[in-house]
Amino acid sequence: MRQEDLTSRMEDYLEAIYVLAKTKRVARVRDIAEALGVSRSTVSNTLHTLSDRGFIEYAPYDIISLTEEGEEAAKDVFRRHTILKRFFRVVLGADEQMAEENACRIEHAISEELLERLVQYLEFIQECIPAPFRYDPEKGAFVCEDREDEDVSPPA
Repeated sequence: MRQEDLTSRMEDYLEAIYVLAKTKRVARVRDIAEALGVSRSTVSNTLHTLSDRGFIEYAPYDIISLTEEGEEAAKDVFRRHTILKRFFRVVLGADEQMAEENACRIEHAISEELLERLVQYLEFIQECIPAPFRYDPEKGAFVCEDREDEDVSPPA
């Protein structure tokens, strides 16, 4: 089974299993259900599908583990999520919840080429923009931290 054959929902499950395994050392049905906001029976059904496709090792009432292919897919989704969330927080000034929700939606659709451009852009602004900046929601514009009155938004 190829990663391209995974649905967005399946990718969410793999990412949740990966994160749970890293933070709690194990992934269990109840933890996945809580992380994704779904019922345990929904989790069980999806886990059977992922197991049948070779992405996880799963038996009812046991811990869930990623296969080599599953871990590779999960790491890829987690990487996309992390990059997008960082871009939304650092560059666009989104709050934690907004950044998280949007990264979750976009991580499934973004191309590898565009994702790499985002990484390059994040590295570029870290190195090349002399003054720290942030998005000021009251002004509806980006401002330089050391020059509060300077608007760095593109001209209208």
